[in-house]
Amino acid sequence: MFPPKIVGIIGNLGKMAINIVIPFFERAGYKVIGSDIRNPPGLTNQQVMEMADIVYFSVLPIADVARVVHVLIPHARPDTVWLHGTSIQNPRNNQIVPVLADARLAAKNVSTGFLHFMVGPRTHSLRGQSVAYGFFPQTPSERWKDLLEGHLKKELATLLECTAEFHDALTSTSQVIPMLIAVLYGQLWNQEGIPLSQALRIAGPPCWLQSY
Repeated sequence: MFPPKIVGIIGNLGKMAINIVIPFFERAGYKVIGSDIRNPPGLTNQQVMEMADIVYFSVLPIADVARVVHVLIPHARPDTVWLHGTSIQNPRNNQIVPVLADARLAAKNVSTGFLHFMVGPRTHSLRGQSVAYGFFPQTPSERWKDLLEGHLKKELATLLECTAEFHDALTSTSQVIPMLIAVLYGQLWNQEGIPLSQALRIAGPPCWLQSY
């Protein structure tokens, strides 16, 4: 339904959902509902789908996203939008994009895409923070894209519209590589047998930055 009134979060008890996604949509003026496997007495995924105009998947582990989306396709409401917020659009197994490109969604005029807040759950403001987003060409999306961009611009976020493939290429270099370096860095410090807190007392700026 457009204009939308209700946002449904699938996986609404995760830290990103609680601290980033839900507040974002609430500030935009929507009623936010949700479901989570950690809350059996609450709404089911199907009940959320029946009420929500905007559906946002905040599901972990990433390998489960495609399965969760696929199961809910028969319950899609016409003229809604489905977005997911995972940091990888197409994991090697259980790729997400082909599922969201399902012809059954297009037949119901359901727009699909991704909205990746590239921040941690402790972030207090989206001002200046990077947000990657994109819609898949198999489904109509122009009015949803305009609506989403309007909300994000009010947050003063740094916007990056891109394809799923370009998104994954960026995150592999901006997130995965630094994470691997951090793991290696920590292991090397552990092998030295000297507490990092002590070493930093005589370290210079390069060491401070790398340790941070």
